[in-house]
Amino acid sequence: MSPERICSAVVYIAEAITAGLYFKVLFAPKKTAKVRVTLLTIVYFLLWLSFQLGNFFVNALLFFAGNLVLILLCYATGKTAAILHAAFMTLIMIITEVIVMVLLSSIFGDFGAFTYNLIAQIVTSVLSKILYFSVILAFSRIYGSRRKAKEEPYFVLLICLLPAASMVISIMIMYVGVTVQLTGCTEALMMVSVFLLLFVNIVVLAVNDQIQKIYDDRTALQLRLQKEEADVNYYHMLQVQYDNQRVLIHDIKDQFRVI
Repeated sequence: MSPERICSAVVYIAEAITAGLYFKVLFAPKKTAKVRVTLLTIVYFLLWLSFQLGNFFVNALLFFAGNLVLILLCYATGKTAAILHAAFMTLIMIITEVIVMVLLSSIFGDFGAFTYNLIAQIVTSVLSKILYFSVILAFSRIYGSRRKAKEEPYFVLLICLLPAASMVISIMIMYVGVTVQLTGCTEALMMVSVFLLLFVNIVVLAVNDQIQKIYDDRTALQLRLQKEEADVNYYHMLQVQYDNQRVLIHDIKDQFRVI
């Protein structure tokens, strides 16, 4: 497999993981996790195959259709909401790719570098996916109705700084790749480094999402325990009141007997 196809495969894997995390935060599932992962894998594998056609508009249309099918099949939501979210994901994907290409062309003065330089192509793809991933996940955290617990501000800031630092490092790697003649081994190591930056961002957000889920579950458990404790105290108070009433009634009866 050529480096270009490996690059596109890694990019689609990152997009699939991003979509899975986005759907998980925003929608309640109606299929098992195994079915959802299987369908996600099949859809994005087909999208990767269609990418080999090289038609931007066809790829964008299929990207929209693939995510729409995933939402409708795997999650409990209406058709209108599914269409809007699939369109939003497609729009953000296109916008982030354009922003990255324009940004890099302004920095290096060569808009077409990513078409003939492998490192430039990989960095452009990875940067656009990091930006896409950041925007998608930020939107899901801000507007996700299923998110109940609030994250610590300093941790949110750390998560926001990670993509920014990754983008700076990627641009530095691209600068070296464009301006210096590299050996095959060095070029391969730089490719791996850029891909690792992409997946570090995804893994950190995925781990944070899992930690947040555990925190949500623990908070729900604590609330349930507090409710049960309050119920026990309430019933204990009723029992004491009932016992006091029985004693009072018994004393009144004794008084009537004496009278």
